[in-house]
Amino acid sequence: MHDGREVNVFRKSPGAVALVFVLLTGALQCDAVPEPVAPTVAPAERSPAPDASPVPAVAPDESGCDNSEGTRGDCFSIVSPEGGARCNVTAYWTQGICQLLGEVFVPRVAEAFADCLRGNSGTVAACQSEATLDCALSAMKKSCVQDETDAACREYLKRCPPTPQTERFHDQELCRSALSSLPVTARADVLECIAGDCDLRLCVSQVY
Repeated sequence: MHDGREVNVFRKSPGAVALVFVLLTGALQCDAVPEPVAPTVAPAERSPAPDASPVPAVAPDESGCDNSEGTRGDCFSIVSPEGGARCNVTAYWTQGICQLLGEVFVPRVAEAFADCLRGNSGTVAACQSEATLDCALSAMKKSCVQDETDAACREYLKRCPPTPQTERFHDQELCRSALSSLPVTARADVLECIAGDCDLRLCVSQVY
């Protein structure tokens, strides 16, 4: 079980974000719990998890939906089930994804993602990448969908055929929700990138 110390598995870097988007585009085998691997970063004293910072220049849309409202909360309360030693390290990995995407997503989505993951705490779902993926997809669908993503996603999906890894996610509404989950400047950079590149993961990792 988690002993109250934080293991900072992820750092905010292009490589780390690219790894997360491998998960989010289904390239991992999500039905398997990996064997434990010793963390490569030494444990540090736990510090309070910061709230997600408000996203600048994001105004509520006409419906009143506001992507800048929300706080991530504590990712380190996500723990594996009692007696689940085999998945303890995977629970640390889930904590890391919660923390990292809390910095990547707009606050509204970051809050929904962390809430979903905390709902899995203490169960085997806290150790399953499929459950983490489901939480990410569910959270992204709660974003306030931005108008500028419509034409961009239609063109992207038309130009870029699905692969076995991305077929599940080759969907107009999900594309729009995912892009709307990013802050304004990052979303604009990703939209510019995918206009000429079919590798959405690469486009996102270049932004961060």
